[in-house]
Amino acid sequence: MKYAIFSSEQWDEKLARIWLQAPDRDSVAAAMDRIERALRADPDRAGMPQGEARRIVDGPIAVTFVVSRQDLRVDLVNITHRG
Repeated sequence: MKYAIFSSEQWDEKLARIWLQAPDRDSVAAAMDRIERALRADPDRAGMPQGEARRIVDGPIAVTFVVSRQDLRVDLVNITHRG
């Protein structure tokens, strides 16, 4: 089963800022695509546990997320640029 991914307006704005400020925007976009695919397919295996949440790192970005197995939902909580 595929999980649905949800983010807040603030999260989307932070991603946009990271993308706009990144020296290599393509790497940010590609990393986010890979992260979204992993989270849709099997979020419980993506990344590492971080308390109640999980954190996945791919290239220049790290995303913290919370999984709701019952609702087949992934909530994106935070994103950071690692560049």
